[in-house]
Amino acid sequence: MVDIPNEIQDLGFHVQKKPESIEKTVYNNLVIIHQQSSRLQESFDRYCRCDDERLKDDLLESINSRINHISQAFRDIMAFIEIAEKGTVYEESLRYYVRQYFKRDIPKTENEKKAVEFLTKRNNLVHDYFSIDQMNYDLVKNLSDFGDGFSDIAENIKDYCIQNFPELELGQDLEKTLKSNIRKK
Repeated sequence: MVDIPNEIQDLGFHVQKKPESIEKTVYNNLVIIHQQSSRLQESFDRYCRCDDERLKDDLLESINSRINHISQAFRDIMAFIEIAEKGTVYEESLRYYVRQYFKRDIPKTENEKKAVEFLTKRNNLVHDYFSIDQMNYDLVKNLSDFGDGFSDIAENIKDYCIQNFPELELGQDLEKTLKSNIRKK
């Protein structure tokens, strides 16, 4: 992929890039988790009602993609929390941030705990082509057991950030955005 600002700078022109604020990044990641968890549940509901095997396959791909998005946004928010609270250096591992999530005083439902733990399977869901049938079976089973836990992640991390980082001023605008992103059925 071509980075246009870098290409223009290579030609001798000055391009000033506006850095994205921490507030905007946290806000966007909270919206991503909320949207993707809601749409994941919608896709799963459609999967359960579907008789067409090809469409079911596409729905599973959609669900896998949404789990990937949730995992990435979760990791980024937990990295922010870790840096803000401990001043520690950014860590790449999703498993590390899952452990940090469980150590924090974030309210957690039982299904949410299972959903957060399930996020660690992201790499297998996205990259393990040899075990795709088993992974999809596990995915369907787990979503039927605790699929609503993904929306709990979104809600409880949002509440934690609003409570512990009032300087981000996430409250009112975030609530409006989340409500406006709910799809009408």
